[in-house]
Amino acid sequence: FVPLIAFGYFLFYWRRMPFYAQNLAYAAILQSVVLILLTIAALLTALGAGALAGAVIPVVLLVYAIWGESHLYGVAWWKATLKNFAIGFYGIFAFVAALVLWLFLAVIFI
Repeated sequence: FVPLIAFGYFLFYWRRMPFYAQNLAYAAILQSVVLILLTIAALLTALGAGALAGAVIPVVLLVYAIWGESHLYGVAWWKATLKNFAIGFYGIFAFVAALVLWLFLAVIFI
């Protein structure tokens, strides 16, 4: 999944970072932040603060992604926001494609 997201960043920012490995590193870091935030959300939900987790965690993730893209790629925050939403929709497609590929390979090798 992460390589597919990195390819999306590569398509959007190929003039600013022409090497795929640079985009792959950022996608891996962003995925790590997502997993850390999901862990915090699970802990908050277990402690009974699920509403707080549902309200705060997505906002923190969105702010981090926009801040990271604007600083790393050197674009304005509003351009980073637009591209972030486009990569988000692409990410849904990439996740479904990765899931289908994983299921296909699981069926073949079982």
